[in-house]
Amino acid sequence: MTTQAETLKDTSGRKPVAILSHATAQAYYLTWDLERAKPARPSKASPLPRARASVDVLNMFSNSFIGFGGPPLNLVVPRKELAYANDRVVAHLCGGELPAGSFWRFNDSLYISSPELCFVQMARFMSEPQLIEFGANLCAGYFKDVTTDGLPERVPVTTPEKLARFVDRAKGLRGAVKASRALRWVIANSRSPMETKLYILLVYPKSRGGYGLSFPELNYDVQPGRHESMVEQGWFMLDGCWSDDHVGYEYYGGDHDAAIVSDRRRLDALEALGWNMVVIDKQRLYDPEAFEIAVRQITAHLGIRLRKPANWEQKNLALRHELGL
Repeated sequence: MTTQAETLKDTSGRKPVAILSHATAQAYYLTWDLERAKPARPSKASPLPRARASVDVLNMFSNSFIGFGGPPLNLVVPRKELAYANDRVVAHLCGGELPAGSFWRFNDSLYISSPELCFVQMARFMSEPQLIEFGANLCAGYFKDVTTDGLPERVPVTTPEKLARFVDRAKGLRGAVKASRALRWVIANSRSPMETKLYILLVYPKSRGGYGLSFPELNYDVQPGRHESMVEQGWFMLDGCWSDDHVGYEYYGGDHDAAIVSDRRRLDALEALGWNMVVIDKQRLYDPEAFEIAVRQITAHLGIRLRKPANWEQKNLALRHELGL
């Protein structure tokens, strides 16, 4: 007895291909590294007409999903009769015309949705804050090392500008409208997942549980210039700041516990250069009341009054839940 996947042959006579997509592509791009053996690269031609959820591609991932999330494996197929789902694979229908740059290529038989297409695909399965977080992480300067759980630096997979251009050309795709809305808050240059979550809490609209602040600049370089005699190092990188106002914040994760003295010296130097700094550690980020005190310190330095609409607290807790805080 033949399986459903085995009967899905390409009637054109061309070699079938598999195209990883959705959550499988999401996991790949969040753990993608230039040093990874045979990484995917942009494909000029669209492989979609030849896409099949074949037994061969399932066997390829039968022993290891490292770097691709986990089962089920998500793929796209071009016709409704090719789409199906079980505990091993979800073959999504992806019909219609797709913009150029929709796919990346591993080899002649294996492709993957581009970061930009993956962003649109995941819009159907994520809330808006989660989609903003995903977009910001695609544009971030780190990846998650699945073997060590570390966050090594990397060149961003894409940029907010590339995402916006793709979404603008993909208006007919399911998820494009939601993706377009989320892009208003997607920003580049985050250096950790927690920095991304912190940023979203700060800028997301008050009507939806955020604090509605203007966009900070992430990982901003501060050069001491003629005041270099007041600092012990040549330059500083701030986790987030409003440079025109000389107001910034630093996120301290657990790895800062052993660097208290050097961190204090760093803040002293920034204050000497005229910066008003607020420190937010992991405990403060996860505690709504403590985090609000930090936000009030930031807004005081910015010279603005923090006002919140009715029912804001419930919406803020809902936003935190969506961000895993």
